[in-house]
Amino acid sequence: MFPDVSSITTKAIRITDFNKDCLKQNFPYIYEVLKYKQPCFAIIEDEAAVSVCCSARQTNEAAEASLATFETYRGRAYAIDASIAWAAEIQSQGLLALYSTSWDNFASQSVARKLHLIQYGTDIHMK
Repeated sequence: MFPDVSSITTKAIRITDFNKDCLKQNFPYIYEVLKYKQPCFAIIEDEAAVSVCCSARQTNEAAEASLATFETYRGRAYAIDASIAWAAEIQSQGLLALYSTSWDNFASQSVARKLHLIQYGTDIHMK
């Protein structure tokens, strides 16, 4: 779960129907379903989105982040900025901003650590 991020500013911009063309090059799948992924925030380089954080799912109480950074732009903290912008918007709506990752997604776990997220649960699957 995200801590309060309302006072943090980022370079991310909100993606809407008016500027969603910036998603086409690197994130065509998000472009196609943008209306179901709102709110959506991105870092833009050379007029193209290079890191995107949007809603994976949402209820009346919480929303879960979906985060992606184009491979050649990783390691520049763009995921941090996009995630904070998304979480700030979710929190402004009075919802809990959630983030989940898998045990083997070390890059995502690194992002979670850098965001200083609050761990609230663990899911263990046994075969």
